[in-house]
Amino acid sequence: MKPRDFFEVAVRVVGLFALLWGLWDLVNAVLFYTDYFRNPDMSFRFYLIYGWVNIIIGLLFIRAPWLLVDFAYANKDIDDESVNENKAAENNP
Repeated sequence: MKPRDFFEVAVRVVGLFALLWGLWDLVNAVLFYTDYFRNPDMSFRFYLIYGWVNIIIGLLFIRAPWLLVDFAYANKDIDDESVNENKAAENNP
C-alpha cells in the first residue's frame, strides 16, 4: 500500500468516528428534549445541529474520501508541469 492508500483509510476511520459521534449527539438531543438530563450551558438545538453536521461530515468522509485525498496528494503531472514552467521562466530573463 502506498501512503495515499493509508491516508484514504485514515480519512474513512475519521469519518466513522464523526458518524458515531453525530449519532451520539442525536441520542443526547432526544434525552435532553425528554428532560432526562439538563445542562445549563447547552441547548437542545446544539445537540441536534452538531449531531447532524457530524453525521454529514462522517458520511462524506466514508463515502467520498478521495475528495480530501486528492486535495492532499495532488496529481504528479500537474506538479511536474508547474516545476517545468518555473524553470523555463527562470532561464528566460
